[in-house]
Amino acid sequence: SPSTRWEMQASGSYELTRGFHVYDMIQNSFTVSYVRPLERNFNEGTGAVRLKYPIRLAAGVRTQSFPNFTQGSSRKLVPFFSLTIF
Repeated sequence: SPSTRWEMQASGSYELTRGFHVYDMIQNSFTVSYVRPLERNFNEGTGAVRLKYPIRLAAGVRTQSFPNFTQGSSRKLVPFFSLTIF
């Protein structure tokens, strides 16, 4: 079924630096990934075996915010992509 190959994930975190609050950070992200097996035949003389290797392609966006910077709140939007084989 195609729906088992798709995955969506959202996460958020807050990092509190106890002694120096200028570097407190809030981070949020959203990721969509797709997994598909790469199929190959393998034969070592004992018979053919069908192997499936998972390949994952993921893309998303991450926001990083430092609310206590002395120059004002700093927010960055960072897109990311990844390809995972095996």
